[in-house]
Amino acid sequence: MIDERQKQLKDGLLLFEPKRLLGRIGNVRDVFEHRHLLKQAQFSPKTAEHLARLISDALKAGKRFRVFDSLKVLRARGDRRLSQNGFQSP
Repeated sequence: MIDERQKQLKDGLLLFEPKRLLGRIGNVRDVFEHRHLLKQAQFSPKTAEHLARLISDALKAGKRFRVFDSLKVLRARGDRRLSQNGFQSP
């Protein structure tokens, strides 16, 4: 029970410490497991590039584990950024 709460706390802190995202997300499985958190978190263009590279590498390697769901994370980030600037997503 305590381990689960510690994990939830660490995950919650990622919302406020975007620099830690790079160390925590190392493959497409991590992107999928933390997809809800990533959709809410603020992160830099460097972090977005890291996520895009992970997804691109998985596609090139022929890995199919939740790649589409991982792409949705990047899309959600782009949609949110567009809406903040007054644009609507297609």
